[in-house]
Formats: sequence, structure tokens, C-alpha cells
Amino acid sequence: MFYDLSQYEVCEKWADTENHEQWYASQMIPTEEHTLINAEVMRTETGLYLYYSTIREPMRPSLQKGGQHVWGLQAHMILKGFLCANSWSWLNHLLDTYVNHVVELTALDIFFGVIPNYNSLFWECRRY
Repeated sequence: MFYDLSQYEVCEKWADTENHEQWYASQMIPTEEHTLINAEVMRTETGLYLYYSTIREPMRPSLQKGGQHVWGLQAHMILKGFLCANSWSWLNHLLDTYVNHVVELTALDIFFGVIPNYNSLFWECRRY
């Protein structure tokens, strides 16, 4: 995975790739300007667990540099403070649907993505 490549660098990497059918490129979200929180969330037998960072970088470096662990009501209040109503509702739907999974997301201070009126991008749900 490569971040923040120029158009020239993307073309160069694509040309150096043997299997073009398995190649994928996407535009970065406006991280430095608009990220509010990068987070991994899950429900446990003791309540909501949140691993998060407010450092405005892509998910992995953000969590590595500023990751904090919180549980219960504190996790709930942090998420409610950063996610719009639609994103909060979708997060809870994912947690209800994918029991024993971690939901990974980035919340922005703008609506963003292909679904209108959501301020969060949900990257994955993975079993823990």
C-alpha cells in the first residue's frame, strides 16, 4: 500500500506491475484538513471499547502515534461527539450485525463519501 502518490508516481507503479487486473488505486480522503478521529470500535462483554486517535494522519500512523484506549461510557461519549447521527446509527447497525467484530472508521468534519450525509468512512469489520 502506498499513500500520497502523485499522478506520475501512480502511473509509474502501475507500469511496473505485472498483474494489472489485481491493481487498485483510490484517492486519499482529505486527512490533514478534515479528520476528526480514526478509530477501532467493538462491543465486549463489559461494554463498548474504543481505540482511537485524533492525529490527522492516515489510520495506521495516526493510531501508532496517538492511540488511546477507552471503555464504556467514555467510549460512547467520544464517538457520539465525533460521529454525525447517520454515522452513529450505521456504526451501531454494524456492531449489532457483526457481533465479535471490530469496526474500523475515520470521522471527518465534513460529509464525505458516496452516501450523502455521513461524516464517517467505515473501512472494515473484522473478527476479533
